[in-house]
Amino acid sequence: MDNLDIKQEYYFTINFKAFGLILIFGTLMSLAIGGAMVIKLILLAVFTLLTFIMFTTRYGLLIDVENSSYMKYTWFLGQKKGQPVQMNKIEKIYINEVLVSKTVYRYSSGIGKKFQDRIYKAFMKLDDGTKVHLDTDHSEEVLADRVNEYALALNRLIKK
Repeated sequence: MDNLDIKQEYYFTINFKAFGLILIFGTLMSLAIGGAMVIKLILLAVFTLLTFIMFTTRYGLLIDVENSSYMKYTWFLGQKKGQPVQMNKIEKIYINEVLVSKTVYRYSSGIGKKFQDRIYKAFMKLDDGTKVHLDTDHSEEVLADRVNEYALALNRLIKK
């Protein structure tokens, strides 16, 4: 295997995606109301394209085992945007547990409610000390299975 392409998190949050769907739904509803149909169809096409971009744009990591390089990229409309970086060997691959918390406040009362979630992030530490994010999951077991597959694919680059 020459390349390992790891698809990571989406660029846009769920709030942006929901907003895009609301824009499309609102434009579809406005088609039933009288008015300039051409403008509504143009708006529908634009909002559909924006929502498609919101649902498909994501981060990724492409590791070229043959040339000992990696590229952090953003996938946008079929293009991978990023610069390759040379590396020597991978010192280790590990998983960290991360506690993510968010406080949501009500405007009327000013009272906040705190939400917490545990996620697991996999990293590879290179021999020069650089840490590169590999993958993320809510389940440690599922992530560990994927990390094992990555380790097998990257076996030639792992320092023994």
